[in-house]
Amino acid sequence: MKSQSPTKQVVTSHLPKDTVRETVESIVVAFILAFLFRTFEAEAFVIPTGSMAPTLMGQHKDLDCPQCGFTFQVGVKEDPRWDISGCTCPNCRYVINFEHDYDRIPTSFKGDRIIVSKFPYEFGDPSRWDVAVFKYPATAKTNFIKRIVGLPRERLRVLHGNIYTKPDGATDFKIETKPPEKVLAMLQMVYDNDHCLPNYIAKGLPARWTSATAAGSSAWQPSEDYRTFELKAPTQDQALLRYEHRTPDANDWAALKYNPDSPNTRQRLSEIPADPVVDFCAYDTGFRDEPYLGAYAVGDLALECELEILRSEQADPRGGEAVLELIEGGRAFRCRIDLSTGDATLLADDLPSFKPTAKTAVRGTGRHRLRFSNVDDQLLVWVDDALVAFDAPTRYELPWQGPSERDGTPASIAVRGVAARLSHLRVLRDVYYLTEQESRGIASQDNNPVALNGSREPMEFTLAADQFLVFGDNSPKSKDSRLWTRSDEFGKPEYYVSRELLIGKAMFVYWPHALDTIPGTGMTLPPALQWVPNFARRRFIR
Repeated sequence: MKSQSPTKQVVTSHLPKDTVRETVESIVVAFILAFLFRTFEAEAFVIPTGSMAPTLMGQHKDLDCPQCGFTFQVGVKEDPRWDISGCTCPNCRYVINFEHDYDRIPTSFKGDRIIVSKFPYEFGDPSRWDVAVFKYPATAKTNFIKRIVGLPRERLRVLHGNIYTKPDGATDFKIETKPPEKVLAMLQMVYDNDHCLPNYIAKGLPARWTSATAAGSSAWQPSEDYRTFELKAPTQDQALLRYEHRTPDANDWAALKYNPDSPNTRQRLSEIPADPVVDFCAYDTGFRDEPYLGAYAVGDLALECELEILRSEQADPRGGEAVLELIEGGRAFRCRIDLSTGDATLLADDLPSFKPTAKTAVRGTGRHRLRFSNVDDQLLVWVDDALVAFDAPTRYELPWQGPSERDGTPASIAVRGVAARLSHLRVLRDVYYLTEQESRGIASQDNNPVALNGSREPMEFTLAADQFLVFGDNSPKSKDSRLWTRSDEFGKPEYYVSRELLIGKAMFVYWPHALDTIPGTGMTLPPALQWVPNFARRRFIR
């Protein structure tokens, strides 16, 4: 019996310690599991409307333009009685009539299905430019999705399509600059030269990209399909390839359709003016609603191209250069690349001391994908999809200027001293945020973008603690903070979203609409297979 006592004592003395340890371990494990659950806590939502188009799609149709082949989306309403009968291509501006231009009425699809993470806003502060889901303040049972543009404790101004802020204690408004990944996410197509129309160009439709070179110098020679331009021999002067924003309207397309070989048609097409780029959004051009074709000049643009430097015995031994140029408000903003060293320099009219420089891989012979943007008073450059780091800030400060005739040719590429080839030319624009004054109908009264960008009243908001301002990327068709008219109990306007109404941050489009055709063929899928999602459009939300 004595020999058992120690054992008994050992057992009885360790039970409480084991129990405590197990309890503590259970609590720790439970806490870790709860934390991990919170970390990955998410909810699925369906985008109901097109207020965030083209970033996120509501109920819509996918279309291929019957003239230029450009793929785009146009919004429709959920009620089939309001199905649309046509729209306008954003690339060539052909006015599409579904009954005449397609074998069948294009299918209407539900909106994007997205994953929304609740964790970022439970343990951190929302950031400007986040795409957020929240409860609509007027009826908290309804979920809305917009982009956060205003943060607590600041004064915010909307003017000329841009966002300006003045935090507490500051004296001046300053433009809010988007991070590079947001710039890329929010750019919208203006013109993709891979979808040009050589047959119509032969009949007098103005080519958007044209060569302009000093007398006696070699010029850019277009390929038969006008998609590629080649500078066969080096020139001591800059060989300039210039984009002219000449967009045919419905009457121009009617003339091309019914009288394509008429001298009157050719004359008419030759008179299409080169106007500034405007806030046109193809998603909003369905026939049932009044189509919004854009009325306000957008100066925040981006230029993309593929530049190939060719071997040539006549190349300038000192090396050549390439210059990408964008025009805003009559001013030129340039990225100049020394092709012998790869050194890039940024330049701006009226700013002689603004000269940030950087090293790039664009030197010697070879092919590179270039992108140059002027968005929110900041110049950015990408080479082969990698952002270029400059030795000084690339943000600049200049007083705003309205568009001029120079803005009708808002982009160009110049090469000197080498033989070269240019292809995959694209012009894009930033989101243009309309003020309440603009969005309530001024655009429909006068469609002259130069005149409309004269003097306009800004729209201003004051945000207190835990208050956020939210706008839709599809500014002409977004019911957001700019247009909410409710008031609090004291009669003060409530245009903000309170922090407690924020649900989470939109993270991922996990289920774009199902396919109804075989990609790249146009062949209709059997009904039994029309559930396969369009995996190519699954993406993270920026």
